[in-house]
Amino acid sequence: MLPAPAQMDDFTDGNDDGWTRFDPIGTLVNSPYALHQVQSGQYRLSCDPSPDPSAVGPARVGSYRADTTLTNFTVVVDVVSWNAALDQSFGLLARLQSNPGPGTLAGYALNYQPGDQDIEINRLVNEAPVNLARVASNLAPGEAYRFVFTGQGTQLQAAVYNIADPLRPLVTVAAEDAAFTAGHCGVFGYDTSNTGAVNVTFDSYTAGPASVPVLSFVASLSDFTVGWPRLTGAWHLEASADLAVWSDVTAGGAAAGAGISHTEMLAGRKFFRMAPGWRSP
Repeated sequence: MLPAPAQMDDFTDGNDDGWTRFDPIGTLVNSPYALHQVQSGQYRLSCDPSPDPSAVGPARVGSYRADTTLTNFTVVVDVVSWNAALDQSFGLLARLQSNPGPGTLAGYALNYQPGDQDIEINRLVNEAPVNLARVASNLAPGEAYRFVFTGQGTQLQAAVYNIADPLRPLVTVAAEDAAFTAGHCGVFGYDTSNTGAVNVTFDSYTAGPASVPVLSFVASLSDFTVGWPRLTGAWHLEASADLAVWSDVTAGGAAAGAGISHTEMLAGRKFFRMAPGWRSP
């Protein structure tokens, strides 16, 4: 059995109970403005263009788990769709400081910007991003991606995978920062044009303290499957026939719920281990 994460939501219950909604424009105009919708087992965050960017800021929306505060963390979410016509930024929040409000949100973000075609780690101070690291990436609309963000002390690391190929990261990025040592985790979307809208959909959210992965094995008459929790963050699977020479396992992976697995046909003796660090893209 996979160890239970500190937080998990696959949204199949049809609601976002346990989440704290972040709707800064709604707070300022004293009426709900952004939308937080659970539809068909997925979590859609959207926001119409700002009614007055100079007064209330651009369209933006978020949701976070205030029930748990994490120091060392791993937070994972599947980004299953977004409106490619919008100039927006979206992704994960971590070490979010308590009670964020309009102009006061602070913490870290892992986000993708389709317009700039990059993955970024940002420090957020009063909702304003301070870039800590970025790497070029062009994610294809219509495909689903797994975002992984992990923090160990001042070390921040992130990777993005195509869900159809969960053993090989498309990109990895790392930064070091000491501004925030603990906080909440969540998801968000932000209009980077100042006059546009936000529309992004998430699924299969997990978050908890960083941990060493534990492998599980299930065998049948013809094949066997190695499994581990996706909450383990910056680790990768290696295989060996003799316990002397180890190589990355870079194919045959599957992602489902809170787990990742690798399946092979039975053919001689083989050993597996998890090695620290993400495999290089």
